[in-house]
Amino acid sequence: MSCIPVTKVSNCCCKCQNEINFDQHTFFGHERKKHSVYVLDCGHLLCEECERGNSFEKCPLCGKDTSKPQEVYFEEKCLVCLYDKVKTILFPCHHACMCDECLRKEIKDGFGCPLCHCAVESYIEIEKAWM
Repeated sequence: MSCIPVTKVSNCCCKCQNEINFDQHTFFGHERKKHSVYVLDCGHLLCEECERGNSFEKCPLCGKDTSKPQEVYFEEKCLVCLYDKVKTILFPCHHACMCDECLRKEIKDGFGCPLCHCAVESYIEIEKAWM
């Protein structure tokens, strides 16, 4: 399987270019939902303020056609090794639940997303993963 990262991201792709603080976003199983992060089909991220009330037919950064932005759900720790911080967002499921090292191993071994078990077609590496 050839699975390559879409891009490395840390900022909103819209006009605001706000740095996305991954330490303040949605986590499964916790009451830490302060703000949401959304991902476009091309792999670029939107902050909650830019996503709210806007319809995006094309990505504001790269101009590629896109469907409705999808909310990303973050785990605090990798669900495979249970130690490292999550540094990737998986496509097509938009789950952020694996560190980069476990992701590479799981893809090589033919496994999918540990949350929903879908095949990983591509992924985003998060540059500043709440470090």
